Amino acid sequence: NIENQIKELNGPPYIVKVSGKSHGVGVMKVDSIESLFSVLDYLRNDDAKVMIREFIPVTSSARLIVLGNKVIDSIEYQAPKNDFRSNVGNPKVEPKKFSREIEATAVKAVNLLNLEFGGVDILIHNEKHYLTETNFPCFFPRAQQITGTDIAAKMVEYLYKKKK
Repeated sequence: NIENQIKELNGPPYIVKVSGKSHGVGVMKVDSIESLFSVLDYLRNDDAKVMIREFIPVTSSARLIVLGNKVIDSIEYQAPKNDFRSNVGNPKVEPKKFSREIEATAVKAVNLLNLEFGGVDILIHNEKHYLTETNFPCFFPRAQQITGTDIAAKMVEYLYKKKK
């Protein structure tokens, strides 16, 4: 029931995310309950699968690449001016090593799904972090290009060691 779900979200604005899209496409900020129902009606008509989430005004977001029980690479997206989405268009992305707490969240997210590899997205706001999603398979070439970490080689090495 939508009414029960939105009661837990601390009121508008809400974030509506269409599943299966990436880089901010299909992510909408909805500023009222009336607009939320209108947007959901439209999306239901297209048989879109949607998630409704609490709006968090981010300053940046993170993509952490987890292999086994550790983060092997990570990058940070800076939220652009005049947009609430941090990974949209041609974002400003830099290599970044995150706190142990953020890394532990990423590893736990992958492990909870019984995976050994995944890309974990985390929103960061006022020194707090919020897990948004765990992706498998995940697109790791952007992180690999930006940081220079050979993620593909690390995956092969991990599997080789595991086989032994």
